[in-house]
Amino acid sequence: MKTMLTSGLVAALLGAGAAHAGTPASEQTQGNTKAGATPPPCLEPQSSAGTGTAGSQGTATGGAGTAGTQESPPPAPPPPPAGSAQGEVTPPSTPAPGTGGAGVETSTSTVTYHVERKSPVPQLMVTLGGGLDGYTSRLAPEISPGPAAAATVAFQPLPFLGLEAGYSGSLNELRNPRPGEVHNGADIVRNGGHADLTLGVPTPVQPYLLGGIGFSHYNVRATSARFHDDTVGDVPVGLGVRTTAGRFSADLRGTYNFLFSQEFARGVSTGLPEGTSEADLTSAETGRYLASLTLGVGF
Repeated sequence: MKTMLTSGLVAALLGAGAAHAGTPASEQTQGNTKAGATPPPCLEPQSSAGTGTAGSQGTATGGAGTAGTQESPPPAPPPPPAGSAQGEVTPPSTPAPGTGGAGVETSTSTVTYHVERKSPVPQLMVTLGGGLDGYTSRLAPEISPGPAAAATVAFQPLPFLGLEAGYSGSLNELRNPRPGEVHNGADIVRNGGHADLTLGVPTPVQPYLLGGIGFSHYNVRATSARFHDDTVGDVPVGLGVRTTAGRFSADLRGTYNFLFSQEFARGVSTGLPEGTSEADLTSAETGRYLASLTLGVGF
C-alpha cells in the first residue's frame, strides 16, 4: 500500500514539473504580472561587431557571437574620366598663355593716361621790349616819331581771354623849329600806363584783339610855346599776334590811342584864329600810335 502511494506521488510530481516546463514565456509573464512580480527590463541592442569564429561583417556571427549593427561603408571614389587608366590622377587643366584670337599673349598690365590741358600761352607772362611811337593828324607835322619802350604783365585765366597791365614810354623831337625855341635832345618825354583786355584764338600762334584804358604824362623839355607839360588820358585799341616756345614768348602788336585832350599841345596851330574854341585841337583830330615787339617768360 505504501509502495503504491509513493509511486502515485512521484508520478504526480513528475507530471506537474513537465507541465510547468511546457508553459510559454508569455503565460509565465502574465502569471508573474498577476502575482505582482516586476517583469525584467527590455535590453536595447548595442552597436557592436559580432565576435566568433565564423561571423560575417555586420550580420549575425557564428559560434557564440552576437548580432551587431551594420556600419555604413565609406563613399566610393568618383570614377576616373573616360579614356584614362585606372588609378591615374588627372591634374586640373590650366589655360595656356597666349591662346585665343591670333594666339598672341596679351599683357594684363593696366596703363593709365593722364590728359592735361595746356594753354597755347603760359597763364602768367612778363614781357619787355620796344618799338616806335608817333602821332597822327594835326600833331604828325609837329612831332617826329621816336623810340619807345614797353613792358607788360599779362594774366591769362582762359585760353582765349587775357588781362594786362603795362607801361609804355617814348622820346620824341619837335619838327619845324620856330624862332626862339631851344631844343635839348629829346624835346618831349612821355611815360604812361595802361590796362587792357585781350581776346584771342586759342592756337599756338595766337592772333588777338585788345582794348582798355590808359594815361600818359608829357614832359616838354624844349623851350617852346607850342607844347606844355600835361597828363592826358587815352583809350588804347589794337591787334597783335603772340606765340610761345616752352616758357618763352614773343608778342608783336600795334595800338592806336585816342587822346582825351591835347592840352599839352595848346599852341599847335589849327589854321583858325587863336582865342576861339575851334583853335584848340580835339581828340577827333589827333591820336598816338605805338608798334612794339616784346619778348618774355611765362610762369
